[in-house]
Amino acid sequence: MSSPRSDPSPSGFGAFQLGDSIPPAPASQSPPPIPDHQLLHSIGRGSYGEVWLARSATGSLRAVKIVRRSSFDQDRPYEREFEGIKNFEPISHARESQVDIFHVGRNDTDGFFYYIMELADPVAGDQSSVIRGPTEKPESNDGRGTLRKADAPITDYFPRTLKHDLRSRGALPVAECVQIALSLTRALEHLHSHGLVHRDIKPSNIIFVNGVPKLADIGLVTSVDATRSFVGTDGYIPPEGPGSPQADFYSLGKVLYECVTGKDRLDFPELPTDWRTHWDFKQLLEFNEVLTRACDTDPRQRYPSAEQLRADLELLQSGNSVKKKRDRQKNWKVGKRVGVAAVILMLLTIVALRFPRGSSDGYDQSSEPEVNALVEQGFVAWREGIPQRTQYAEQQFQKAHQIEPTFVPALYGLGAVYLGDGTKLREIAKKLEEIAPDSAETWQLVAYIEWNEGQFRQGLADMKRATEKRPACKEGHAWAHGGYGYFLQNVGDAQGALEQYRQAKTIINGIDPIILDHFGHTYYMRSNLVEALNYYQASIDQTPTHIGGHWWKARTLEEMGRFDEATEEYEKSDRLAGEDPVKTKRFYDTLRSALQRGGTESYWRKKLEEAHKETSPNLYYIATLYARLGEWDRAYDHLERAFEQNPFAGGLMVDLCWKHTDERFQKFARKIGLMQ
Repeated sequence: MSSPRSDPSPSGFGAFQLGDSIPPAPASQSPPPIPDHQLLHSIGRGSYGEVWLARSATGSLRAVKIVRRSSFDQDRPYEREFEGIKNFEPISHARESQVDIFHVGRNDTDGFFYYIMELADPVAGDQSSVIRGPTEKPESNDGRGTLRKADAPITDYFPRTLKHDLRSRGALPVAECVQIALSLTRALEHLHSHGLVHRDIKPSNIIFVNGVPKLADIGLVTSVDATRSFVGTDGYIPPEGPGSPQADFYSLGKVLYECVTGKDRLDFPELPTDWRTHWDFKQLLEFNEVLTRACDTDPRQRYPSAEQLRADLELLQSGNSVKKKRDRQKNWKVGKRVGVAAVILMLLTIVALRFPRGSSDGYDQSSEPEVNALVEQGFVAWREGIPQRTQYAEQQFQKAHQIEPTFVPALYGLGAVYLGDGTKLREIAKKLEEIAPDSAETWQLVAYIEWNEGQFRQGLADMKRATEKRPACKEGHAWAHGGYGYFLQNVGDAQGALEQYRQAKTIINGIDPIILDHFGHTYYMRSNLVEALNYYQASIDQTPTHIGGHWWKARTLEEMGRFDEATEEYEKSDRLAGEDPVKTKRFYDTLRSALQRGGTESYWRKKLEEAHKETSPNLYYIATLYARLGEWDRAYDHLERAFEQNPFAGGLMVDLCWKHTDERFQKFARKIGLMQ
């Protein structure tokens, strides 16, 4: 996304140091107008962008970064930087430890793009920046990255960065270092799970918003798979270069080394000579265990994932020992090499009999940590339901499968990705039948194939069988019940579906947006729209980029007659799905106009008109629109044609436009096997 930079402090909040004077930009580089914002003065500059303090039309103070095409030699790095910001913006609000991007804009005529961010806390104390009127005290953040003082003259502003804190305070207490480390690791965990890396973590790129440390200089965030350009800052860059999750851990480790020792990152791994005199010496040594692994010169020896780094930090925070944990792991490795063969063979035999290649919870674990990490990342991405995240999930599962071709969770993950592709789904199911013919995962994929071919009763029976078989992974265990619930839902058994979804939720032991959606469906299909709406909103709150939550919320609002709100949610869903934003806005604007002109009937007829214009019209969707307009002959004609074209079940027993007591409906539902 970003091209090489010669400036050691790239553009962003960290592009200047406290007390540095920022010379006025040359006349040719005066800032372009930014819609609804008054640019007050420059607060940071790098080779390819400049950050301005700005005031919005409502008086809120924001940070605005402007990136010009003229700063790049070629289009490609400019477009890559823009693409990275575009990918980051939807996920920026999901974690407290990530900088919120409020808006991304672009002006191709004048050759620049910009994005509007939350503002860092101002530096406190006598040297603090002044954001106040002549007799007013400085104001703090309101918790949303907004400083408000509509009538206040702006004289100066310096953001609070970790670099400033280290300069003014020196080494920080170990407990505070652990807290900072946890916050930033959670931010990296979220970035990495979306296939993104940061590439330039350093103290000046870590800001505080409402006291929370956040990763800034978002311009350097890029895809793991993007062409790697050598960016970053000397001393924080690992030997192999930036651009991977392990490289981010190395940079973060160096930052934390500076935090806890007060020394320069180039001094690593040297420890302060007076450490033994510190009251928290034992905690310092424990924290150093984390640093030495994060900063190992061999990337294979670093933490394989942010989740594992977070686990060690949480261990420290709870007062436990990382060193003892690591010593136990080393002893086990030594035991495997030179230990008592008979005892180990016995133990391995017992484990193999109970849990093949298993973990303590009974699920399969690969002997290759990388494979386990890839599969976990794949499932995290797949659950979000966004096209680009599904693609990333497929890549992770494929990599895991290439390393260990017989690892069932990796194959099952590919099967989950290919649920809508019959040919690929069959290929994966065939492989699973050869490797683990009686696993829950194999029975699930077989059931989905049967279901997709219109063999609904056979699919229902085989999915029930999947719930009774041994699962190879937690996802396979949960979604055996989730899949069975989905099939029950689509034959009209809302209560049975709800019970299965509850079991799936218990297995996941957490909040999964897909399961929350399915909880909502069981209420939606019974016309309990208020309860359904609560669940769909909960799925959005849990994962704001989850397409399904927005889409089902829109459908529920539509059923409630709240069409204006429904169109807004549909529009969000389409944007998240990657639809053309201009065409999307145009379509929903026409719906809004139709609603204003002719009310509900005009709204549905406009939808019907647009549906008929599609290159490959969705006959079932068109049938539902005729049903909503009360044109039942056309509705059932399209329903019959839809099933002849492609057997389906999804929606028929759930959609509220159909009258389930109607004789024609019951005849059709019995014919295809959804009713008995």
